[in-house]
Amino acid sequence: MTSDAEYERQIRSTFATLDLWRTAAATAFKPELGSQLRIDDQDWPAAPLSAIAHQGLGVAVTHLQAVRVHLAPESGPGQLIPLAQATLCRTALVGAAQAVWLLVSDDRQKRIRRHRMLITDMHYNHRQYLTDLQKYAGAELHEGTEIVAAHLDIRIQEMKAKRAAAGETEKFKNTEMIRVAAEEIFAGRSDAAELAQSAVLVWRSGSGAAHGFFWPVFGRPGTEQTAGPDANGVAEFAVGGSLGELAEPYMAAFTMCEQGWKLLRQRGR
Repeated sequence: MTSDAEYERQIRSTFATLDLWRTAAATAFKPELGSQLRIDDQDWPAAPLSAIAHQGLGVAVTHLQAVRVHLAPESGPGQLIPLAQATLCRTALVGAAQAVWLLVSDDRQKRIRRHRMLITDMHYNHRQYLTDLQKYAGAELHEGTEIVAAHLDIRIQEMKAKRAAAGETEKFKNTEMIRVAAEEIFAGRSDAAELAQSAVLVWRSGSGAAHGFFWPVFGRPGTEQTAGPDANGVAEFAVGGSLGELAEPYMAAFTMCEQGWKLLRQRGR
């Protein structure tokens, strides 16, 4: 059985690479002239495919760094915060999978279709937020919000027309994105299906924590019953942490991020 000390060494072994990614994420990525991404970016210059992939990797890196801060010596040994770390790993996995999903296919048309799907979903969620913001403002309209909303409405219609002309009707789904990204980066391995399912389970578990539920820790190491059951059979439990439980979601996000950076460099040259 793998010990917590070994799990911790595994996680800490990624920190040097994480520092390199933090530097890369802090600088805008520009595909080289003649590269695949330079051509891909022409389909939607308002939010180029390369920029969206780079942003996803940036999100992943900052959330992996947040987990690292919990484990840093200056914050004390083994600062395990199970539910919070689950949400950090979940978001890191989403950002990294987003980049992989956009970049992994050798088929340019598939990369572009996926980019359009993602932009459509991004527009939809942004518009929902702006609509609520406008309702909140009531009669006291905020000029900046109105300008952004009007501009976004134009982009929404432009993308809608572009997708309609190409006969594209698919809707973006995070779970499917993560599953496909994992399947494609592990293709050829005998355990590819198992690894893809593991990535989806990391996403689902993190979703529970992100929505304020405790069920992700039920039955896991570090969760202990502290009192006997009451008349209804309900007992008190204390939730602790486990490096073993942290290692899988952390390494899933890290591995996905590693593949994303490789693909970004490959397509951008």
